Amino acid sequence: MNFLQSIGAIAAMICTAGCTLTMWVFSAASLANVSDQSAYQRVMSWVVVLSVFSIVGIVSGIALLLRKRFATAATVAVVPSAIMFVALVWQIVRPS
Repeated sequence: MNFLQSIGAIAAMICTAGCTLTMWVFSAASLANVSDQSAYQRVMSWVVVLSVFSIVGIVSGIALLLRKRFATAATVAVVPSAIMFVALVWQIVRPS
């Protein structure tokens, strides 16, 4: 059972890494249409904050995985993905 739990935690870390990469691509694509400097800085600050949060989640997940805390490792690793999803929905839904 520990093997399957560790695979789940690793899958959560891969999911977060994939979400972070997708966020970078979407942000780079949106920066092509930005003309003012303040919007550019706002997008880049979101990218930096969410990237750091993802790195912290993945590193914390690895540390918890090494301590055999599989469920906690999976939860900690997938939280940045959930936050990125909420941020994406918020950016789409909010009025400009």
